[in-house]
Amino acid sequence: MIKKLYLRSSVRAASNGDTIENTAKTLKKIPSENDIRYHLNKINDFEDLERQINQAFKSRVPRGIKNGHLKLAIDLNLIPCS
Repeated sequence: MIKKLYLRSSVRAASNGDTIENTAKTLKKIPSENDIRYHLNKINDFEDLERQINQAFKSRVPRGIKNGHLKLAIDLNLIPCS
């Protein structure tokens, strides 16, 4: 349970391009910024951790995306619609 909280906060910060500090303030019921940093500093093999996380993400990819191509539209102008 505790490991999930550290992973949740770290993944949230990374995926949002946010800091651990802000993420710890934003999310409820997660460890403090200092606790998260303390446990991240104990990791010796980030390559292995990255491999495990990527494998976990791959296992959760929806079947429609995994088995084919989807049409996608992206607004690169960044101008809001009125």
